[in-house]
Amino acid sequence: MAARGSVQRSRRQRLLLRLWAGKSASRGKAPRRKYVENCAIEQPADIIVAGCPGGVVTQTAQIQTKRDPSMFFRRVETKLGIAPVRSDRDLQRLVASRLPLSSLESLSSNGISTEEIYSFIVPRRTLSHRQAHHQPLTGEESDRVVRLARVVSQAEEVFGNNEKAARWLRKGKPRFDGLSPLEILKTEAGSRLVEELLLQLDYGFAA
Repeated sequence: MAARGSVQRSRRQRLLLRLWAGKSASRGKAPRRKYVENCAIEQPADIIVAGCPGGVVTQTAQIQTKRDPSMFFRRVETKLGIAPVRSDRDLQRLVASRLPLSSLESLSSNGISTEEIYSFIVPRRTLSHRQAHHQPLTGEESDRVVRLARVVSQAEEVFGNNEKAARWLRKGKPRFDGLSPLEILKTEAGSRLVEELLLQLDYGFAA
C-alpha cells in the first residue's frame, strides 16, 4: 500500500515544502531546528528536512497525509473508467497508451458536462470524427482527461463533498484573475496552480 501511494506523497511533499518555505519567509522566520542522531531536523512536525552527515540535504520525513493515497487514485480510476489506477506512474502509462473514448463517457457520468468536455478536452467536431473512425484520444487529449480527473478528485477529497467541490471548481477566483479553476486547467502550469491552492486549503495555508 505504501509503494502504491509513494509518488502521490512525493508530489504532496514537494508542494507542502514549497508552501511552508514561502510562509516562513513571509513571516521573516527561520526554520526551527533540533538535532537527532547528528541530523539537523527542520520543523514543523509534518514537514521534516534532514541534513545528515556528508553534507547532503535530503527530504527524509514522511508528510503526515490526512488520507490514504489509494482512495485518491480510486476516485481518479472511477472518473477515467479504467482500472487499476494505483499511482501517478499508472496514469502516465495510460496517457502514453492513449485513453479510449469511453473515458469521456465516464467523466460525463461523474459530473463533467458535455460542454466542458468539448471546451477542455476535445472539440465537438473532432470528437465526432474520432467516434466515426473508432479512434482513441490523442496523447495530448488523454493528458487533459487525466489532469481533469486528478484535480476534480483532489477537490472532492479536500471539500469532502462532491457538490461543494464542483461549485468551487467552477467559481472564479481572484488569484486566477477571475477565472475558475476549471478554466485554467487547460494548461499544465494552470493545473499546478490549482493543485497548489487545493493543498493550501487542505493544510490551512489559505483561507
